[in-house]
Amino acid sequence: GFLAAFESASAVLIAGFTVAVAGSISMAAGVFAASSSEAEVRGLEEGKEEALGVSGHNPKIKDRPLISGLVVGLTYFFGALVPILPVVWGAKSAVFSWLAGAGVIIMVSLVLAFISGMEIKKRIAMNLTILTVAVVVTYGMGVIARSVFGVAI
Repeated sequence: GFLAAFESASAVLIAGFTVAVAGSISMAAGVFAASSSEAEVRGLEEGKEEALGVSGHNPKIKDRPLISGLVVGLTYFFGALVPILPVVWGAKSAVFSWLAGAGVIIMVSLVLAFISGMEIKKRIAMNLTILTVAVVVTYGMGVIARSVFGVAI
């Protein structure tokens, strides 16, 4: 989308890096909040079970909301940098960003499918479809921003 909207590579890089930082903070905060809430609810349930003399909780579950949030935030940040790397190397087309993203998606899909036992071709096809839709939609938004709103940085 930034490649469609902006004329200069530096504007694309600044916008892409800004989105990577903001998105990673947002994702980390969301995971931290959700994990913290889950841990709090689990603690309350364990307290009720203890008071009633029953035990249904799993003592192996470790609550680490901060670590979970940091892992998701960092992973998101580095993942968000993948499509802007081709611009760093001089690419002027969204095709190269799609190819960079597709390469990473294929590798991650292979690993996840192997670990979980999912069907590899199905997982890769689904993730590439999602990536393609995201690229088409955001590129279209960039074209609209440029033509309708006159964005030309």
